[in-house]
Amino acid sequence: MASEQVVGRWDNAPASSAETAKAKTAQSMVSQDLPTDPRRFAPIDNLRAVLVAWVIAGHALAGYTVIGGWPYDEVTEATMPRHLELILGTILGPTALFVMGTFFFLSGLLASGSIARHGPAGFIRQRLFRLGLPWLAFTLLIWPLLMWAAYRSAGHPVPIWEALEARQPFLDSGPLWFVQILLYVSLGHALLTWGGLARGFHRHTMSLLVVAIGIATASFIIRLWFPARSQQILDLHVWQWPQCIGLYVLGVLVAHQGWAERVPLRTVRRCGITVVIAITTGITVATLAGISD
Repeated sequence: MASEQVVGRWDNAPASSAETAKAKTAQSMVSQDLPTDPRRFAPIDNLRAVLVAWVIAGHALAGYTVIGGWPYDEVTEATMPRHLELILGTILGPTALFVMGTFFFLSGLLASGSIARHGPAGFIRQRLFRLGLPWLAFTLLIWPLLMWAAYRSAGHPVPIWEALEARQPFLDSGPLWFVQILLYVSLGHALLTWGGLARGFHRHTMSLLVVAIGIATASFIIRLWFPARSQQILDLHVWQWPQCIGLYVLGVLVAHQGWAERVPLRTVRRCGITVVIAITTGITVATLAGISD
């Protein structure tokens, strides 16, 4: 019913140009099999809130530990006791392997429905406004000012332009690097739909095992050239692209199966078992290898 209403609204609109007709075709194509109900899903909102809190906690930890990797450790005035760092690092550290990817999965899960409601052009405008502008303002203004203030408070009175020009990588976007990548992936999704290249793509299903193997293989290959925590202009985090793009695509593939409302119980159980096995294996390997730091 929802998809019929969406198509009907387009059919009643005047065909003012070839672009409008093309957008109508792309929108009706993705709306045939996808829910277009714009209501919010409380479980997804709750999961996002937990993930955001988890990210904040992880960065707070990285700012006061030897692990580092977070710009505040450049000017930190104190560090955590080693035993506390080890405990918190063991709990929060491994989550860096999947937290950002989960954000991309949730975005892919909801993106096709948004494209169906707004059309590819409307979706692109929305993404540029909601992702592009905040990222640009943060990268060029907010983040340099924050780092300049941090340097000065730590007794390093650097000129303000050095906080923008001299930092590595150039145009460092700090914690909003993933917003930039999500913008590129979302725009690519919309353009593929607009051009008809994504016809039937959302109807396909994919084994989670195949996705996991694909992401792991692609990550291994990519990191031969772009190692983990390597730096690129615009802070692109290329070494995390396989996971981010792969999980976004997975979200698109399972969207028509209603995963936004309820994940199949069988899948939940299998994923839970896999997590337990992965954690157990990781701890065992670390112990046998004598890793204590």
